[in-house]
Amino acid sequence: MSEPIKVGDLVVVIRGPYCCNSPERLGIHFTVKSIFTEQDATVICRYCRATRNGGSLVASTGLGYGIYLSRLKRIPPLAELETQRQTEETTV
Repeated sequence: MSEPIKVGDLVVVIRGPYCCNSPERLGIHFTVKSIFTEQDATVICRYCRATRNGGSLVASTGLGYGIYLSRLKRIPPLAELETQRQTEETTV
């Protein structure tokens, strides 16, 4: 199972917004600048104008917007992938 996303991780957007699933940001990758919870906030989708009350964890892109963690996938560092590969080779 993959590790949870944390500040400093490289991530890629794998799902569109919660409401209209717009493909606008799919495939964008960025380094997570901060993670915060939207408390008592109303989020408005910039694509379909649907509203949603806060409470979800959001990763800040550092570009003036955030993306829900549930819409992201962590890209592991190369050193981590190499360690996994060596482990698999020794168990075979």
